[in-house]
Amino acid sequence: MLIAYWANSCPTVLFSPSLFHSGNWNPSGPPIALVLRSSQNAMAEGTAPSQAICALARSRAAVLWPPLAMLILAVLIVISHILAVLSGKCEVLEAGIQRTAYVEEISITTRKPPESYIWTLGVAVTWVLFLLPSTFFIHLAFFRPSSSRLRTRLRTWLRWGFLGISEAFFVLASLALVGLATITHSGTILENQHQIPEGGLIHQQLSILFFLASFLSGGFFLAARALQWRSATKWERRSFWLKLAVLIFLILCVSQLVPLLILELIPPLRSGEEVRAKNLRGLTQRLSVLGIMVFTASYAWDIKGMQERLKYQEEAAAVEEVITVEG
Repeated sequence: MLIAYWANSCPTVLFSPSLFHSGNWNPSGPPIALVLRSSQNAMAEGTAPSQAICALARSRAAVLWPPLAMLILAVLIVISHILAVLSGKCEVLEAGIQRTAYVEEISITTRKPPESYIWTLGVAVTWVLFLLPSTFFIHLAFFRPSSSRLRTRLRTWLRWGFLGISEAFFVLASLALVGLATITHSGTILENQHQIPEGGLIHQQLSILFFLASFLSGGFFLAARALQWRSATKWERRSFWLKLAVLIFLILCVSQLVPLLILELIPPLRSGEEVRAKNLRGLTQRLSVLGIMVFTASYAWDIKGMQERLKYQEEAAAVEEVITVEG
């Protein structure tokens, strides 16, 4: 709904048919920069939030939004983990010996106060202030012009279909993340007040939804980028290769090859059978989350590519205007 609201506030930026001319960014066509500029002039009739978001999309700060959101989430995970370990919430009694599972799953280290309060509040604030604007900036970066040739046009619509599915899964994954932070098995404010039944089952289903939506979003995005490789900017190509590397890393993590290697290299993580099992699950989950974070942060390069195209279009439009006046 919020994306639709912003789209209505800046309609010529998001959905104007005048953006869709040649297969590459042709200066002779209607420049996207002029469309964006006219939209900004029209925003005077809009609301203050929509003006701020559209202006921010062109600023240098927009590039920082995705990595900053992931950095904040990473800090929240680390803080919650340290507090849980220090408070003894990762202790395991095995064969009469008290041992520590140093790499428990995130859900275990954030399910009880005070860690649950830090995690829930931090995720909610990060989602509102950073993930939502990042989704809008990424949405703008997805747009590419189409060609009048039927073959290229079909290719473009296929790419747009992949990007639309990718974006839908991205939003779904972010909503699942909020759900995971809200229902943490036990201990959050919402659960204490309303006594949510079967909170553990709901949390588990949201976890599956989060990872599945994240993987599908990344896969569809890479497929879409591959379809427009020729016209991609250097930043978009860098983003593609990094995302592809992250995807390979995620496959190695989900298959537990990387977690098992780490367990073999660090003896304290396999001090007992139960400790080893817990640390293996925790490593698999945390490394997968790390990969998803790096993948999401790399959208900053896609936003940078969008801004470079806007700059190119502005320069081309200025030259075209001078030629028209002189002619």
